[in-house]
Amino acid sequence: MALISSYKTGTISVANDSATVTGVGVNWTGIRAGDIFWAAGVDVAVAAVVGSNQLTLAFPWSGPTLAGAAYEIRYTPDAARVLRCRPAWRSSGR
Repeated sequence: MALISSYKTGTISVANDSATVTGVGVNWTGIRAGDIFWAAGVDVAVAAVVGSNQLTLAFPWSGPTLAGAAYEIRYTPDAARVLRCRPAWRSSGR
């Protein structure tokens, strides 16, 4: 049985320079902080899942404002999630 590596059911809306993404026809209860949100050629890490149809990005959306757009959320393996979320001062040897 193949592992599911991404979620792309439904459509999304996100405004340029906003960190809030809203979905229609989605159920993001399985998405976690550190997974990667992708749409319109831009990807940003997920900071938090606010509900089954809303999430907060780690950085404001730098892409174009989107409404009713296709998207993909790529699940991040737990080991990579730990390394990605590691504070910068930890990796600098201090």
